[in-house]
Amino acid sequence: MLTCEELVRKDIPKTWPVNALDLSESLSKIVFFYVFKAFLVFYYFVLTRPSVFFSLSTTVSVLLCLSSAAAGNVVRLVGSRSDGYCTGRVEIYHNGEWGTVCDDGWEYYDANVVCKQLGCGPPFTVHASAYFGEGTGKIWLDDVGCSGNEKSLSECYHRGFGTHNCEHVEDAGVTCYPQQILPFQSCNGYVHLYHNWGWSVLSYNGFDMNAANVACRQMGCGPAISHSGYSSGSALLPDLSCSGSEFSLMECQHSYSWTYQYGYYAYVYCSDYPVRLTGPSRCAGRVEIYYNAAWQTVCDDGWDLNDAQVVCSQLNCGVAVAAPHSAYFGKGGDKILLDDVACMGNETHLTRCSHRGYLDHNCSHSQDAGVICSAGLSRLIGPSRCSGRVEIFNNGSWGTVCNNSWDINEARVICRQLGCGTSLSVLHFGEGIGEINEVTCTGSERYLPECSYSRDGAQNCNHSQDAGVICSGPIRPTIGLTPQGDITLGHNVSISCSVTDAQVRGIFVLTKTTGSFSQAVNSSSSSATFYILQATFIDQGWYKCQLQIILPNENFTTLFSDTVQLRVIFPAPTISIEPSGVITLDQDVRMVCSVTNEQGGGSFIFRKSSGSFSETVNSSSNSATLNIPKITFTDEGDYKCQFKMRISNEDFSTNFSSNVSLYIKGEIPKPNITLQPTGLVSWGQSISIVCNVMDGLNGSFTFTKPPGSVIQTVNSSSNMATLDISQVRLGNEGLYQCQFQRTVSGEVFHTNFSDPVWLTVNLSQPTITLDSAGGVMWGQDATLTCSVIEGRVGGFFVFRRMPGNFIQTVSSSSNTTTFHITQANFRDEGLYQCQFQRTVSDHDFNTSFSDSLQLTVFLPKPSISLYPAGVASIGQTVNITCSVSEGQVGGSFIFKNNSGTIIHVVNSSSSSASFQINQVSLVDRGWYQCQFQRRSFNQDLSTNLSDSVQLNVSLPKPNITIQPTGVVMWGQDVHITCSITGVEVIGSFIFTKTPGPFTQTVDSSSNSAILHIHQVNFTNEGSYQCQFQRRDFSSVFSDNVNLNVTGKCL
Repeated sequence: MLTCEELVRKDIPKTWPVNALDLSESLSKIVFFYVFKAFLVFYYFVLTRPSVFFSLSTTVSVLLCLSSAAAGNVVRLVGSRSDGYCTGRVEIYHNGEWGTVCDDGWEYYDANVVCKQLGCGPPFTVHASAYFGEGTGKIWLDDVGCSGNEKSLSECYHRGFGTHNCEHVEDAGVTCYPQQILPFQSCNGYVHLYHNWGWSVLSYNGFDMNAANVACRQMGCGPAISHSGYSSGSALLPDLSCSGSEFSLMECQHSYSWTYQYGYYAYVYCSDYPVRLTGPSRCAGRVEIYYNAAWQTVCDDGWDLNDAQVVCSQLNCGVAVAAPHSAYFGKGGDKILLDDVACMGNETHLTRCSHRGYLDHNCSHSQDAGVICSAGLSRLIGPSRCSGRVEIFNNGSWGTVCNNSWDINEARVICRQLGCGTSLSVLHFGEGIGEINEVTCTGSERYLPECSYSRDGAQNCNHSQDAGVICSGPIRPTIGLTPQGDITLGHNVSISCSVTDAQVRGIFVLTKTTGSFSQAVNSSSSSATFYILQATFIDQGWYKCQLQIILPNENFTTLFSDTVQLRVIFPAPTISIEPSGVITLDQDVRMVCSVTNEQGGGSFIFRKSSGSFSETVNSSSNSATLNIPKITFTDEGDYKCQFKMRISNEDFSTNFSSNVSLYIKGEIPKPNITLQPTGLVSWGQSISIVCNVMDGLNGSFTFTKPPGSVIQTVNSSSNMATLDISQVRLGNEGLYQCQFQRTVSGEVFHTNFSDPVWLTVNLSQPTITLDSAGGVMWGQDATLTCSVIEGRVGGFFVFRRMPGNFIQTVSSSSNTTTFHITQANFRDEGLYQCQFQRTVSDHDFNTSFSDSLQLTVFLPKPSISLYPAGVASIGQTVNITCSVSEGQVGGSFIFKNNSGTIIHVVNSSSSSASFQINQVSLVDRGWYQCQFQRRSFNQDLSTNLSDSVQLNVSLPKPNITIQPTGVVMWGQDVHITCSITGVEVIGSFIFTKTPGPFTQTVDSSSNSAILHIHQVNFTNEGSYQCQFQRRDFSSVFSDNVNLNVTGKCL
């Protein structure tokens, strides 16, 4: 009997390499290739060696042999809460039998190897203690220790297959991220892809709405609302290109290598929250929504098929076939997000349906809702996600399918349903458990539930007849460019397209991402090569390839490969100088720029590395010459050239050539030296001493100060250099010179010294201030301050006043001093200036005089007083006195009334004067002010007016008498007289009596008036007073006089 290896290799041509028994590769990667090898063996014998035509059982034996031989590294995730794909108890296939892994030392790195081996995302949770239920049979591995870089779990350290000290209660498990994209919180965030054992943020460059829709769809977040770029850093896949129909970002086009580029990160806003089903498969389980960084459940109140259909559509899992209640798939562990959900069935996301509001419910987790979608009723149990025994979920448990009517049509449907490409073969993958079903399909259905189901035909089946399938899986070819990198114009290029090392028949198709280019190559191997001879710019672009596989009754097309860029460039031209070497001044020079023969005809651009020099020479050959007659130092420098040409109405340019240096050997004129700013430099000012030579030169500049040594040497890339002196001092004064030096081809050349330039330091003008701005009062002390800038300590300050010859010198050890004037008078008035003087190294240095400062002496305003103070009576004598401060003797005192009219001037030799008003009258009433005037130094000086003083004049108290005097008899006539003395006025006399309201007014043109009472009676008795009034003033009331009436006369 033939061994597995002999069975595969027997009579196969040597041109067909077979490595079916290479056990170092994971079956999850090579099962597709093994199957094709078996098919090739089959077709080879059918078509070329019918005499040794294999029986079907022999073919199946080949497939089983290939599968089992390569399965030593295969892992799977199973168990009570497993999804059969990225979550479950870890089991490894060894020696023809599945076994578990002990949790001793089980940690993240070990779980990471399993997740990567299965094509899942990184570990979300690492489980121990048979979290997914206890396994049966062998415990293959214990004390597993992975570094994280291994390709399969069997490559990690362990005690050896079958060596352990565990029970199945210690079976290890893992929950991987189901997709290689990091879940969004609240369905918006940066887009992270899992690559090289870590999460990387996707680049915003090339990330458009198509890519945003794919990312949102992959996370179950509904359509994208918008996308943007935020922050920046090293971002992944800067050339991603999606059509928008992909289910995963991994299916989008990008460059051959996973490249990073500095730029903005992609940020996406999706319309909904992520949803998942936790249960036996990705499309069947407990409904959970990712909200506030946690997976939260949905209450089953009102839960029906319409609600379930929204979930199935959102997850791309087909149609809803059941909406289980009462925690059919187990109780959730976090919060309950939604309750009373009521969907129409056409909503894009579950949160778009009617509900009570987030986290508003009256449920417990025993009411968690579930969903069973048509795509969630089937799975493959075997060495990989796309190969294994066919199982169907029915009546709450998984069952198998009888192989009586199972053929390639049914196999294609389940491969299509699970996103595993097309069917390559049907075979047995061991015995399952549960009910056995019979399924019949036409091959065009989307899901197995759309096929015909029957249990009648399966009654004669047992689990030894359980159907299985090997699917192709999502095959993506790889593409490569030879040689790599930029392609030189006219060189040959080859582009290879391959699908690992399997032997397949098919057609490899190469296309460009833009345009209509398409080229096909028939190949009987796993690769094909496309040749582009003498590449031109038309061949530039992004290329991708795919494989069209020819199968019985079906042609299957793989995914497109990633893209690879073909960029055609010119070789950089070469540049040379004739004659070569060091060139002398005024010599003629030729500069030649050349390209390869393939590039003849175009424009040659000559350019200096520094400056703006650029010249273009058109040529019909592959070279051009730039002539420089009688060169000068301005022509010196590094030169480079570039070639440009136009092909098919498009301009193309080479890179610049390497630099070539042009130097001149000859005498260099002496440099020029200047001061900036020119002229006198103030002490403490910053200056620059500039040394420059003729244009085009660069080297080192040496500054000296004769007769001293070198001050400073400055290297410069231009024809000038600067010596900066900040805050010059007197010690910086002197002669300065400079010299230029440069090295050409190892030889040193230097100029003569420049002519000298003299730096003169001038002490800057001091400042003068007065402590009382605006002037000083006569007799007050004043202080003048003279200051120079900080740092000039020690010297003399000279104060002078103009006009006149007043000079005062004050020594000081600081940069400021003061001059005090005691009791200032008019002689101290004038314009003051100051000057600073000091001696340095036996040299006297004087500043210029400061700006002028005016000192003005003001006379204080005089004071004014009345005597007697208060109110003066008419006819009284009043003195008004005006006084100034002591010392202001001799002058005129001017008295003014409230209208400003001068009423009196008194000359006085003292500091005061009085103005006397004899027999004051009412016309003298009012406000009075005074002013002092004098003449000093041929100048008239006046004080300001004094404050105002008020002179009030009052009438004397009237006198009242009664005639007759004494007691008056009843009926007698009485005369009461009121008179006022000292003035003759016209007015009214008012008589009043108390008690009673009696009041009587008598007008009079004299200084008295009489109140006549005829035939008095007792009602006229009382106390009488009188008052004089006129329009503008009135007197006080008189004293009282009594009128007494006695009995009637007989």
